Amino acid sequence: MAGAGVRVAARALVWAVCTAGFLYQASDVLQLYGRHAFTVTVYKEHGSQHIRFPAITVCTEKWSKREVLCGKNHSHCLEPPEALQERLLFNAGLRSEAAYAPEELFKCHMRSMDDKCAAFSCTSMIRRTFYRAPFFMCYTFDLYQYAEARHPFRMCEVPWLYELELTAEWDPRETGPTDHVWKYPLIVHEAEVCPPEKLAPIHLRLGMRYTVSISQGQEALAYVGGYIGMWLGVSLYSIYVGLETSLGAFLRSRWHVFTQPQHVRTQ
Repeated sequence: MAGAGVRVAARALVWAVCTAGFLYQASDVLQLYGRHAFTVTVYKEHGSQHIRFPAITVCTEKWSKREVLCGKNHSHCLEPPEALQERLLFNAGLRSEAAYAPEELFKCHMRSMDDKCAAFSCTSMIRRTFYRAPFFMCYTFDLYQYAEARHPFRMCEVPWLYELELTAEWDPRETGPTDHVWKYPLIVHEAEVCPPEKLAPIHLRLGMRYTVSISQGQEALAYVGGYIGMWLGVSLYSIYVGLETSLGAFLRSRWHVFTQPQHVRTQ
């Protein structure tokens, strides 16, 4: 009888502790929802330090001015596609002269679901970043790299509630005679990194409206079973302006190891 009473008392104590813990957590969550105007509860201090709006790179073959690329008598545009491709690939000055400025191709707006964060035009935060053979020019939108130090975006306490609307327009009669791919790669990637990681892009099509929702994750890298000599590929990436993340270096080092196993040193 005494043992049964002890078991009942222990169960009652566990039930009371669990109930008190649940009520405490529920009250904390309700207070956060009432205090902050966002759909997912995130501590502001944590969010402002660790949650970042991503960068976006869009590539298009309709990036060049026909009058510059073809010349006054259009003789350069009568060449075979391979000749034009070679000229663009090896002549950086021609690409720079013929390329449209970002504000000539794109319209960019950002709006927040929080009324305290101002809406603004973000076209000035787009840059022409790199060329992608055979005919693609890529433009990158990056708030953290191109926004001014006192920009309203940096003053917003909940930047993850911003929504980006990006539109591209051009007149095909005024653009260079490049291939008509009709697919435009869009890559969502880490801010302040260009070129982006070798991820599978979203292929945009003309006349379509796309809504892209993303989540921020954290990569944990670990080497198992030995030591890998990291190849940073400086010579390969020196033609680009920007940084490469450790994840990209890791993936290419794995490829380097698998294709040339003599570079692996075990320990």
